[in-house]
Amino acid sequence: MTNTYRLEITVLSPLHIGSGERLGPKSVWVDDGRAWVVDEGALFRKLASSPRLLSQFERFSLDRRRSLKDFLQDAYIDPVAVALYELEHFGGRPNRFYMSHIKAPGRPPRLYIPGSSLKGAIRSALLRATLIQDSAQRQQAARHVRSQIHGSQPNRKRADDALERAVFGQDQHHEWTRLFQIADTQPVAIEKNLQSTEARILSVCNEGTGRLVEKKGRRGQPISLYPEVIRRQIKLHARLTILDELLSPLAAKELGFPMNRSRVGALLEACNCVAEEQIQQEHTFATKTRWKLGELFYSQLKIRLEEAIADGACLLRLGWGAGYDDKTITDLLDDATFREVLDSYRLTVGRPHRSLRNPPLPRPFAPKSRTVALNRQNQWVPLGWVRLQIAPAKVAEEQAHPPVTDPPAPVDPPAEPPPPTIVPGPHTGVVVYYNFDRGRGAILPDGNEAELEVRLEQLREGVRFLVKDQKVSFTVVLDDAGIHLEDVKPEGGYV
Repeated sequence: MTNTYRLEITVLSPLHIGSGERLGPKSVWVDDGRAWVVDEGALFRKLASSPRLLSQFERFSLDRRRSLKDFLQDAYIDPVAVALYELEHFGGRPNRFYMSHIKAPGRPPRLYIPGSSLKGAIRSALLRATLIQDSAQRQQAARHVRSQIHGSQPNRKRADDALERAVFGQDQHHEWTRLFQIADTQPVAIEKNLQSTEARILSVCNEGTGRLVEKKGRRGQPISLYPEVIRRQIKLHARLTILDELLSPLAAKELGFPMNRSRVGALLEACNCVAEEQIQQEHTFATKTRWKLGELFYSQLKIRLEEAIADGACLLRLGWGAGYDDKTITDLLDDATFREVLDSYRLTVGRPHRSLRNPPLPRPFAPKSRTVALNRQNQWVPLGWVRLQIAPAKVAEEQAHPPVTDPPAPVDPPAEPPPPTIVPGPHTGVVVYYNFDRGRGAILPDGNEAELEVRLEQLREGVRFLVKDQKVSFTVVLDDAGIHLEDVKPEGGYV
């Protein structure tokens, strides 16, 4: 038996779930409070229609000082005609780090939150809540951490394995978080739901005053990043499924899942337990560092938490910039274990102002930095806070009483196709895509189903870039490093 619930996510502060793609000034341009992200295919098709524009773009691509906006203005190209999508923008003009939010493919793409991000944040909250509420579990966790440190060579990537096995189960098949599954949120339009903004890092002043100041780079300028974020008060919806069949007597004998973990209330209680601790800790941090806007934000968030608990909902923090506590439980361990972790893995997190005799912040308030984003009121606010409301999903009548039909005749599964191969030598094909900023893309050879990676250094001398759907010729080389391309050149024409 499965129980399905409707999960409503309300964004309380700017939320960024990264796609892993960082766009440069030759892919994004900002003007008058608007940001445009270029549609590379549309741009290159327009360039290919005019030798003059193509030559002009080649010169522009080699000039690092000029942005895409400069080129479009000089070439009299309307930004809207070559834009994949357009967003409202707050803050300065991006120079390097424009961080793309994950999106569902399409033209234009659509906005969503991956179910894996939601489940990962809830899973972290379950682990942290378990250790907050159970001192015996904390002591057991410390033993597991120390055994990992004093065992074989310490491995940062595997340091939490023993601890997670102790709390969640001995392996991925016996992990009780399998009881619940969260689907991706339903995609929504980018317009009015997504914006681009400026983000900065606030850090405790190293001069011993304890005041929070903007972290600056080598040239003395504030370090700025430019993420796409979901707007405040936007609501997204997903589906939560509880797999009660994994708690049947037969499954319970094999898996040993705890019965109380399948309750929706247990998830909400764990999230609110962690949210309460984080809000209190961040409010204290803001007070000690004289961060007035942070004090106000977390005072208001305390009220939001009380309202959520009264409504049977919870608060959760996820995504980029969510902070230290969402990624580790080290601060919950005893001082001796905490120091062993720092020394064994050569970490500095949790050691603010090591050069100071009287550090302004004790260990519970480490690390000393916070990431904030600019909102519509021109205020720097923390990222990643959402409210989760869980309600039973409505089941359609035909789902509750499906018609009785004869079982379908068994069908033999189709044979798996042989792995695609390509022989070394000259070939022709079509460009699948080419990212100008990264200098890499993919080519689909004629008569083959396997795409081949192409890089800037593999293009014929004098060729600066490729265009999507462009016909090309190239040479396939097979050596000890594998398959790679050489002498890639356009053949003229498009498919």
